[in-house]
Amino acid sequence: YTRAADKAKLDIKVIKAVTQVEALGFGFYNNGLPVTLFERHIFYRQLVNLKGQMYADIVALNNSDICNKSPGGYLGGKLELERLEVAKNINETAALNSASYGLFQIMGFNHIQAGYKTVKEYYDAIRVSEDKQLDAFINYILNDKDKSLWKSLASKDFTAFAKEYNGPAYAKNSYDIKMRQAYSKLG
Repeated sequence: YTRAADKAKLDIKVIKAVTQVEALGFGFYNNGLPVTLFERHIFYRQLVNLKGQMYADIVALNNSDICNKSPGGYLGGKLELERLEVAKNINETAALNSASYGLFQIMGFNHIQAGYKTVKEYYDAIRVSEDKQLDAFINYILNDKDKSLWKSLASKDFTAFAKEYNGPAYAKNSYDIKMRQAYSKLG
């Protein structure tokens, strides 16, 4: 955390607070694979972009649990890895782009912002260690095109950060409040 805070020029407690809320304390399952959440609606979009709508529609027709225009179908925990594996057998790049991973749940399609040329490089790196996951997060913050993620963390504006990082559901899940509380508990 010290190395990450120095690189990002952020308060170490801010980074730890985000980690506590985003990761719930761990970046790997007990089987050694990274915490993963597979998004079937993103997989559908990725297939449309890579192979065309007709292809994506056929995949969705036969595999609606992993390829669908609508979000959902989550199985949770390690079962998300199984969904990812099925999707990888259809199209590895689209599948890897369609899941979030590790401590900070950065989506595969954000691999460039996280500091990796390809989604496969990103996926391979975050499978190594929580340190690599932390590095990806710091890169993600520093490579944000308008620097708003970094600015919100530097000013401890957890609401602005959570709104941008987690999307519109941030308030429903109280991410900003949880980060502020975690930060306060760190002393």
